[in-house]
Amino acid sequence: MDMEERIFFDATKVLRSGVGRKFITRLLAVMEARSSEVLRGLFDDPRFAVTSSSPVSVIRRVLRLARRFRAPATVAKALVNPEKAVRDAMLMEREILERSASLSIEQALRQCVVPVLPRLAPTALVGFAVLGLVGEVVRVRPGELQAVPRGLPNNVTTEMDMAMWDVARQIRRDPVALRQFQDGGRTVTGIARAVVDPNGAHLEPGEILVAPSTDPGWTPLFLTASALVMEMGGASSHGAVVAREYGIPAVVGVRGAVTRIRTGERITVDGGTGVITTPEIGS
Repeated sequence: MDMEERIFFDATKVLRSGVGRKFITRLLAVMEARSSEVLRGLFDDPRFAVTSSSPVSVIRRVLRLARRFRAPATVAKALVNPEKAVRDAMLMEREILERSASLSIEQALRQCVVPVLPRLAPTALVGFAVLGLVGEVVRVRPGELQAVPRGLPNNVTTEMDMAMWDVARQIRRDPVALRQFQDGGRTVTGIARAVVDPNGAHLEPGEILVAPSTDPGWTPLFLTASALVMEMGGASSHGAVVAREYGIPAVVGVRGAVTRIRTGERITVDGGTGVITTPEIGS
């Protein structure tokens, strides 16, 4: 864990397993698309060449862990009574918050969060498994299925976005504040600011946010951004959804945007056509 309190996991063994590659990239595609793409980019690196393609050893390890932490019983309870599983998880959350109130972030993770992960993980994996099963049975366009869990209760991302949406509604009722944000139409021209990490990042009012992808940690930057350009994501990704809520144009899925668009460069973002242009060199 570094100074910015981000958590790092060693994924070397996962990348060297054929089964592990498939599992982790599909899991992260739902949770964190940027990380999934980063890991896929390491597949051709000889340092992470596949050393095990057989699922047997993986299944044995999973079964040992499942038996050790009584995962089958937890999974069965979650399937039979999902409402109770959610209540238990929320109760556990309150207990963790109470126990970690006087601890540092690192201490809280080690003493309060990590020990309960084996109890929570089976329930979460059931949800991912069901989502994956639905994706195999129901044919939908890319990104549509992920919009379903975002609309479910107790979704942290949705709850934060709705709180920020309430702020946006208050701004619309304030004529002075509204004038500061009313340039957020379908086409916006402004100064670009490329940001790769929201921690400590700052946007001047009217600047265009250029990012690899976004999650709830990026949401405060949308308050001053006049438009969004994002490397990853689709119409139902976090950045695109929040941009619509704030009424600012967004163009997503722009490969290499963070490196090709320089901070301080004047660009035009057309949210209707998905075209980004610079007055100097064109599209």
